[in-house]
Amino acid sequence: MNATKSKRQRNPWGEGERLKTELMDAAMRVLDSSPSAPLSLRKVALEAGIAAPSIYRHFSDVRELMSAIVRECWRQVGEAMSTEVRGNLDTDALSQLKAAMSGFVRYAMDRPSRYQLLFAMQYLIDHEIVHNDIHAGNILIVHGKEPVPKFSDFGIAQDL
Repeated sequence: MNATKSKRQRNPWGEGERLKTELMDAAMRVLDSSPSAPLSLRKVALEAGIAAPSIYRHFSDVRELMSAIVRECWRQVGEAMSTEVRGNLDTDALSQLKAAMSGFVRYAMDRPSRYQLLFAMQYLIDHEIVHNDIHAGNILIVHGKEPVPKFSDFGIAQDL
């Protein structure tokens, strides 16, 4: 993330919705560059080169932004898997499945913070667990168990 971002040019009339895509891209850059830091609308606005209040036309709060990021990451996983399968259409079903899983693993290896966020945030969203400071760096993931927020990171003495 670059603290000296220049102010972005306004979109032409009728293309205001494009800002939402730019905000998602900015949020992904913030997550990729500092996966253990909390994501805030202010950080995303700075990365996108806009005034922080402008975000609220597209995302009411950080939870809504995180939900959109999770959906976009799942779309990216699906695209990575599909791309691998398209390269193996002339093979048997098992080879296509292996290719799809290869795309899944490649996504996870290339974008570890997004991959971890997928499973941690999806669980929190599904179970309506909300805290402003929840981010990939303070989600405890144990193989074979549900992701759990490490509430000690928030100074909250509470278990789920």
